[in-house]
Amino acid sequence: MRTYDAVDQVWISDGNQRLIAYYESLHQQAVTDGTSLNESIRDNAPAKLARTATRLREFYENTGPQRDRSIFLLETEVQYLAAEWAGDPNGSLTSIDTLDGSLHDICADVHSLATTGVLSSSMLNARAPGLRIRVCNTCRSGDSGTHWFTVVYHMQAFPRAAQRLNLDDCMLFVQRAVEDCIARRSHTTREIQFDEIKATISRLLVEHGYVGLKDTEFVEVSEHLISLVRHQNSFPNWMLDSSTLNMHEL
Repeated sequence: MRTYDAVDQVWISDGNQRLIAYYESLHQQAVTDGTSLNESIRDNAPAKLARTATRLREFYENTGPQRDRSIFLLETEVQYLAAEWAGDPNGSLTSIDTLDGSLHDICADVHSLATTGVLSSSMLNARAPGLRIRVCNTCRSGDSGTHWFTVVYHMQAFPRAAQRLNLDDCMLFVQRAVEDCIARRSHTTREIQFDEIKATISRLLVEHGYVGLKDTEFVEVSEHLISLVRHQNSFPNWMLDSSTLNMHEL
């Protein structure tokens, strides 16, 4: 016969007593159902009465002085005890499973959150949508374990860290920014200031998941702008002021 330490015994005794009270309540309800005016409820009462009586007898046989022992619990019983011990009889759990099954489901939540932004398992509480509570056995699905532990975790997706602009792509963003400034200018505006170009580049970078421009990167921006206007002739109707780097329409 297996022996348990003092802590185990406290939980076993408390759990047995709670489940006895639970089944006594169900048994009494089954007796009441047997006298119901509803035919369907009355017809189901004998089977319900037999199930509760059988389970009560099993718990009675495992309780009492010097012989309060652990017995195999049904999933509904584990869930009931977890909610009772959590102080929330109306509470619910995400799952009750073996060790390998629980680990599989936790990994599935992580993978789903990383790829889709949402967890694969059902939400328990709208106020904490990322909260999950799993009762997990200490043994894997190929074994029969009698010890359980609870895993409580909360997951949420954070925005990916913005990446710094690759200098090889900087030319492309400078060109897009100038094109955007030209397209948005009024018909009477014949000058595009360098500050406007820089602000537009930063906006485009952020929109595409990059970090906005740093002061130290303005040198690269000016070099690319000079190259686009003077060497590549990307904007033939515009000239570049060497001192201010403002662009003027010809």
